[in-house]
Amino acid sequence: MKLFIYLIFVIISTSASYTIEIDSSKDFFGLNFAFNQIFNKSSISIIQGSSDCGFFSDGKSFGYRIGIIYYRPILLDNLSISGGLNYDVRPATLIRQNSEFEVLDPIFNKYAPLEREYVFNSSLKYITLDLGLCYKLLLDYPILFRIFFDIGNPLIEKDYNITEQIKSPNGVLFPDGTRLRTISGGKLNTTTTAIGFNVAFQYQFELNNGLLIVPEIGYRRGLNSIISDTQWQMQSINLCVQLITDFTEKKGKIKPEPEKIKIPIEIDEEVLAVNREQTTALIKTIITEPLYFTETIVTQSYPLLPYIFYDSASSILPMKYIKGDLDYFSEENLPKSAIDIYYHILDIIGYRLRKNPKAEITIVGVTDGSELPSESERLNLAKQRAMSVKDYLTNYWKISDKQIKISSRNLPRLPTSTQYQEGFEENRRVEIYSNENKILEPLIHKQFNEYELLNSHISSQIEFNDYENLKQFLYVYGSKGELLFERELAAGSFILELSYLERQKLIEQANKTDQLRAELKVIKNGMIERAYFSIQFIKKLEEFEIGRLNLIVFDYDKADISDYNRNIITHFLTGSIKPQSSIDIIGSTDRLGASDYNLNLSRTRAENVRDLIKSIIPNAKFKRVEGIGESDIYNNNSPEGRFYSRTVLIEIKTPIDK
Repeated sequence: MKLFIYLIFVIISTSASYTIEIDSSKDFFGLNFAFNQIFNKSSISIIQGSSDCGFFSDGKSFGYRIGIIYYRPILLDNLSISGGLNYDVRPATLIRQNSEFEVLDPIFNKYAPLEREYVFNSSLKYITLDLGLCYKLLLDYPILFRIFFDIGNPLIEKDYNITEQIKSPNGVLFPDGTRLRTISGGKLNTTTTAIGFNVAFQYQFELNNGLLIVPEIGYRRGLNSIISDTQWQMQSINLCVQLITDFTEKKGKIKPEPEKIKIPIEIDEEVLAVNREQTTALIKTIITEPLYFTETIVTQSYPLLPYIFYDSASSILPMKYIKGDLDYFSEENLPKSAIDIYYHILDIIGYRLRKNPKAEITIVGVTDGSELPSESERLNLAKQRAMSVKDYLTNYWKISDKQIKISSRNLPRLPTSTQYQEGFEENRRVEIYSNENKILEPLIHKQFNEYELLNSHISSQIEFNDYENLKQFLYVYGSKGELLFERELAAGSFILELSYLERQKLIEQANKTDQLRAELKVIKNGMIERAYFSIQFIKKLEEFEIGRLNLIVFDYDKADISDYNRNIITHFLTGSIKPQSSIDIIGSTDRLGASDYNLNLSRTRAENVRDLIKSIIPNAKFKRVEGIGESDIYNNNSPEGRFYSRTVLIEIKTPIDK
């Protein structure tokens, strides 16, 4: 690992003083060597067909890959397709400790916990194919981004074994007189076709005569379970070296950076900022209007939805709740999005339980009342669901068993109506409660800057010395040099209409920088010239601050404010509403039910919240109290999206003191 990182550092440092122009019009072919750190997440039963002894959950292992790789350009000099054929070794080692039983210690003649260690070892050797795209991020430097899918089967080997070892007491043995025995083993006959999604960064460095060495670092995420009878996902971090050549003995050309003469930014009363830069012999002048943003200071509170939703008849914790970033977890760094925060709910709870060791939670597993034939089977399923959440908190966050209680129900205490199919989906869940308010209290992002882009387009004028037979391409880069978007342009003046996605990318950049780097590439008669210029950001700070609370824990078809929500609102209002503040209250529902009914329900929710605020702050000023009916802010195709649509948004605008 250290040698690989040092190699990349030497390569980048060596080439920092000049540009290597690799001829990307040729096909490249070569060898691919990779070492992989594999992360396994599974729910494999220790005893096949039984859950009595528990499940293997996660583990790390090392693998490697050897293969051939091929690149073929498909768009000018910055985009290629890549394909490969590989021999891929993916071993796995999963360990589970168990100390649930007590036995008589023959040495001390007293009962003690029987500590056993179960180990699952497998040897999976795949033949894989991969196909994807390779994109050159910086046109003057051989730094590339590769994205590809792989597909393969363990055609060469798929063996496994499970062992059990007594760790303590020292005097206890198995009936055969040993402390280590094999429980099962043989072939994994339920392996499936493994599919993976990969992203990677690479640096192409020319050695001589067209031979390139390409160090690459990447991440692979398995898209499906590698066995069919239970859940087993593989992810990996991959360190790779490729040796490729175009077989043409054409050396890369070293060319110096073109000299750029910059003219200072002009400012006038109308435009405020215009960017002029004299660039190359072909490109004479570029004039670009700035982008205008409004900047608002926002404090937003995101109450947590303490429900975990499951597939029908399944107790496997869905992968969307498993984030795997425990070492770097921080509530402050979570996204400013209710749904994205929700998918971190178990990590938030684990983090808070670790900080509050005296706090306890109760995990209640429930079913939709019809998943399995009998109530006893459904209650067992509900218990297994609760256990899957407990296992995550104890195995990943190392939360003590004393902080967690388990129970199960056939149906939720407040079920969603099964008049709709969506009701069954919402009732298949785990509910989490706590005796300590800090565990499930709202997550708050305080006083962050929120931007709104006022421009609908980027407007520029370009003056050329020669307009005939020109092709031109615009590239806009982010604050860290990443490509945001690119377009092919007509020669001369242009107005580039921005898509919704492009506008969102620019808004994200507004919080990081005051200008963006852009590149104009011009092709004329096979000759390529590039000019670099800036797109200025002009930000206007709004004269008010905004405080927001999304009240999301209305249950299905309910408008009454629970004690939990009442406490949230009271806490949120403390210090938030001032005499000069104005308040907007907007109620909404999910898509279930008739439109007229939902409109009235959303209005009732908004009015109930208004009445509560009035009882707390009689002089509060309401600018808008409205129900909008069905909300399309969140995806109503998921249970969590529908719950988050059953909301009341409280937005408080307070003028900034000057």
